[in-house]
Amino acid sequence: MMLTSVAVLVVLSLPAAYVVAFQPVQRRLGLRYPMRRPIEALLVILGTLLGTSIITGSLVVGDTINRSIRESAYDQLGPIDELITVNGAANGGALAARFAGFTDPSLDGVFAFSTAPAAVEGRAGQPRAQLVELDFSDAASFGADQSITGVSGVTPEPGHATVTVDLARRAGVAVGDELRVFAYGEILRLQVDRVIESRGLAGFWQIDGRQQSYNVLVAPGTLAQLVDDAAPSALTAAEPPSAHVAFSNLGGVESGVARTDAARASIGPIAAEVGAVARPVKRDLLDKATAAAKGLTQLYFTMGMFAVAAGVLLVVNIFVMLADERRSEVGMLRALGLRRLPLVGALTLEGWLYSVVAGAIGSLIGIGLGRVIAWRASQILTANSDQHSLALTFSFSWSTVLEGFAIGFAISLATISATTIRVARMNVIAAIRDLQSSRVRRARSSWRWVGIAALIVGLSWAFRAGHAGEGY
Repeated sequence: MMLTSVAVLVVLSLPAAYVVAFQPVQRRLGLRYPMRRPIEALLVILGTLLGTSIITGSLVVGDTINRSIRESAYDQLGPIDELITVNGAANGGALAARFAGFTDPSLDGVFAFSTAPAAVEGRAGQPRAQLVELDFSDAASFGADQSITGVSGVTPEPGHATVTVDLARRAGVAVGDELRVFAYGEILRLQVDRVIESRGLAGFWQIDGRQQSYNVLVAPGTLAQLVDDAAPSALTAAEPPSAHVAFSNLGGVESGVARTDAARASIGPIAAEVGAVARPVKRDLLDKATAAAKGLTQLYFTMGMFAVAAGVLLVVNIFVMLADERRSEVGMLRALGLRRLPLVGALTLEGWLYSVVAGAIGSLIGIGLGRVIAWRASQILTANSDQHSLALTFSFSWSTVLEGFAIGFAISLATISATTIRVARMNVIAAIRDLQSSRVRRARSSWRWVGIAALIVGLSWAFRAGHAGEGY
């Protein structure tokens, strides 16, 4: 995208570069007026930067949404790219045994662990939490980078637990406090040894779509003991423990997704032998982030185009007004032999200068506008329960800012160039004497058809948008 933006800027700037390099008269005409009339030039720049700032702000909001959802890849998956899940201890044992010692050129780690739903209580309660049973030393060595696993240190002893920050805040517990876990009709009392970040394996959360991970990390054998102590009726009514085998592709948290198809090709047949499916959980999450960011970007962009259209009309009015001020001057130049095309070149060079300055300032203002929109959107999205909330982390890339600059620059330059061509069509004598043209222009029939076609397209677009909105 950055190369495309640069290419657009270069191509649109070639005519101005030609005038600057090879047309000294047009160059002097194009550069003189902004220097002599800085207030009028500032008006054009202010009107022009409106569209660029709105466009850039919309793109920045898309970056923020994308980054916020992608954070779940780091917080709730870490090195996990593919995941196989089965229910029950027996099925889990068969699955783990089937992948014991499994290797593949696309993978750098295989790890088995178990989870079970639970409710917990400390100083406060959290009805929807999760017991995560894993060996800390094996978990820390899963994949090529220990820092993204979120797990370090020693495995908790029986009767002890490590909890995530999210759970510690919600349940109101700290190191040394007792945590009561309710699962399968039993009460498990655990002493909190450590509180760790909800990240990687420690933040593994597949229960619902929330960003928080209310995990209690316990020693291997804890879930089996709970099931053995539970009454048969409690086991029948409750969801059984889930056994997982996770796979880490070669590469980082996001770059490893490129090997998903190759990894699934080797994992899939083995998983099918035990009646399971290897799910591309990391790729699905990143695709969801891309789709959500694209949708919201289009939403804000479409809404912002109304303001962009207003900005275009403002630029046209201002530029026509300023051109009318120097009508006599331009008419004199035409009378002295300056042809229409060189005049258009001089005025377009002036418009190019306005577009560059307005695009640069507008794109920077767009960053701030995007932050304001993201801040307000975050307040709205986090107003409900955390299960349906999305906490936004402001983020943007300079390639996005450059894209906004390129789009705003193109719109501004096209608007000013079209206005310039229209202004250059004048009656020389009337312009010198500063007389208004008395010729009545009839609207061309072709423009009528263009207007009718635009009306039909607009109505059909509105109908489709309204029809699509009925499903929400």
